[in-house]
Amino acid sequence: MTYDLKDSEKRLIEYFKKCVKVNECRFFKAKHIAKDLGNFSPKEVGTRLSMMSDKKFDSLKVNKHSHAIATTWKVERTSD
Repeated sequence: MTYDLKDSEKRLIEYFKKCVKVNECRFFKAKHIAKDLGNFSPKEVGTRLSMMSDKKFDSLKVNKHSHAIATTWKVERTSD
């Protein structure tokens, strides 16, 4: 089954490609991503990341890492 990306998800992937180096992982909060991208709300970012979690896109993998006050997202980028 293939997953058709929405424009907002494509923008998130491009954002992560700029922020995460190959063979690296970083942690993000939706509110910071929304602030950086400008036209997303933190809720929209969180919703999109939930839909994208546990799937691989262009060498990027997004996973829910922890949920304290706000969810932290782990983004990994591989060389393939």
